[in-house]
Amino acid sequence: MAIQGRLLALVLLTSFATLNKESFLFFLPALYPFLREKLDRKNTLAGLALAILVSGLLNAYVKFIFHQNPGDVAEIHFWENLKEYLLPWTYMRIEWTYGLPSPEGANLATLVFIFIIVVRGISQISPAMKSHLLIAISINFPLFLVFCQTGELRNLSMMFVGFVVLMAGALKTVKSD
Repeated sequence: MAIQGRLLALVLLTSFATLNKESFLFFLPALYPFLREKLDRKNTLAGLALAILVSGLLNAYVKFIFHQNPGDVAEIHFWENLKEYLLPWTYMRIEWTYGLPSPEGANLATLVFIFIIVVRGISQISPAMKSHLLIAISINFPLFLVFCQTGELRNLSMMFVGFVVLMAGALKTVKSD
């Protein structure tokens, strides 16, 4: 919807997206480059502000409904992550899935694979997608460091769409080699 510049549809989708993933609130600013390609600055900012307001109010309402439940709204893992990511063996961990060994989370092999995809794919993606990825990284990475367990790369989900496009770009360069 953002790529097509459909602001009203995006605002309507925001409620469902927020209920599905509360961090959608933080993802919304990363949609700016796509909206800006289709709309003027005023409409882009007004539409995003409305979507952020809807998402924020819905997040607050859900938290209010469940405020008496045990547990915290979030767990802070910043110091644990800082310590772990500075240790070299963090990048050498292996996990067993269905009896087969594979790299665990932020394993060196996984990070090298990601690096290759970024280097090969970055020249193949649109300027709007590059901007989207930069915004998503600047929002998602700090949240990842503060709130996520060490190595839980699935929590870098704000970058998933851009990363899939980067993979397509990387595959395109392989095809042309």
